Amino acid sequence: MFRWLLNKQDIRCVIQADSRYVEINTFGIYQVISNLMDNAIRYYKGKNPVTIKGECLNHVYKVSITGEGKHIPQSEQEKIFDRFYRIDNSRSRKQGGSGLGLAISKEIIERHNGKVDLISDGDNHTFWFTIPIKK
Repeated sequence: MFRWLLNKQDIRCVIQADSRYVEINTFGIYQVISNLMDNAIRYYKGKNPVTIKGECLNHVYKVSITGEGKHIPQSEQEKIFDRFYRIDNSRSRKQGGSGLGLAISKEIIERHNGKVDLISDGDNHTFWFTIPIKK
């Protein structure tokens, strides 16, 4: 889905995924991955590839999207999943978006009894979510 945009912006993408059956709302998880990838591409700044990783960890399946991007201050990271929240309102208006993508993603993941979060050193970001694996 994002291949054309990745190629246009000359961003490499690496996918590493464990195979595992997980019960999900397909359209909901598609929306979450789409939101995370859209943000990774929209705010990309760097030379390294965007990495999509799927892995089985204990009783959850974890999906993470990692890439270099616009700086996210530590104080802003806690608010990033809030509705309508934008780090830089003026820049976000130029680039489009409503400030709802991450909040919607969080709600979808929580309805799957999962968790969603961000790990960031400021410029290198990993947005991740987990979904329980049914036994």
